[in-house]
Amino acid sequence: TLAAIVNVALLVRRGLLPLKLRIRTLLPTWNTTLKPLLTGGTAMILRQLAINVCTLAMSRRAQAIGAGVEAAAYGIAMNIYTIGFSVKVAMQGAAAALIPSEYARRGKTDARKMADRLFQWSLGTGICLAGLQQLALPFLLPLFTTLPEVREAVKAPALVACLLHVVNGPRFVAEGEMIGLRSFRD
Repeated sequence: TLAAIVNVALLVRRGLLPLKLRIRTLLPTWNTTLKPLLTGGTAMILRQLAINVCTLAMSRRAQAIGAGVEAAAYGIAMNIYTIGFSVKVAMQGAAAALIPSEYARRGKTDARKMADRLFQWSLGTGICLAGLQQLALPFLLPLFTTLPEVREAVKAPALVACLLHVVNGPRFVAEGEMIGLRSFRD
């Protein structure tokens, strides 16, 4: 942001950015620019707010457990889930970008084919990620704790965290499709 401000200031100072262009750039039209941005942006903000509230509630519950084995197991399970969560967010972003661009270029049928391919990829990556994390658990758990009782307590929640990636793959792609097409009711 700072680089953009400095760049525009230098262009204005040297007269390379005409006043007419500046006014047109600063005052976008409502229907073409601001309305779609606010619609999609509001949906993203509300979704992120819901995720943050749920995460805060889970963290608060874990803190209420105390400083024992259960709290440590919860923290480790959340870290294991977060490893795969970043992959799912990337799939959501891909769906939000690829499906609308395919719709704009080639029409509804090809956009549906793109969505189907992304759903298949998301399910495949979810299964692979869940399997890889399950196989890696014996190697990952010692990285988080040296206590044998914590390792034992985290096994079942970590397994559930791994399996959630299979379900979350298609869910995140579906959210990306809805966000990209701005069709929250269709």
